[in-house]
Amino acid sequence: MPNRRAQGIVVRSYSVDEELHAAAAAKAAAEGRTLTEVIRQALAHYLAEDRVEPGGEPGQVERVTGIEPA
Repeated sequence: MPNRRAQGIVVRSYSVDEELHAAAAAKAAAEGRTLTEVIRQALAHYLAEDRVEPGGEPGQVERVTGIEPA
C-alpha cells in the first residue's frame, strides 16, 4: 500500500537501472531540479502524447495535466 505524504500525493517505489538513476539525478541537480520533478514531468509528457485534440499539438502537457512544461 502506498504511503501518503500530502493530499493527493503518494510515494511509489519503482525499479530503475543504477546508471540511469545516477545520470538522471546528476542532470536534475545540475538544472536545479529534483528527480521527483523530472519524473512527474516525464510521466505527464508520456500521457500527453495520446491526448491531442483535433488541430492540437502533441505535448500540450499543461492543458492535459496541469503541469507546466519545462
